[in-house]
Amino acid sequence: CSYDDVKKLPYDELLEVNRIADLKLEKELYELILSK
Repeated sequence: CSYDDVKKLPYDELLEVNRIADLKLEKELYELILSK
């Protein structure tokens, strides 16, 4: 989504999206480390 779309989102929804993105990132990093 574009920056304008992001600005339209409510703040708590933005935090939720950030949290999910962080979790996905952590999961990918975790799997990367485990696969070594």
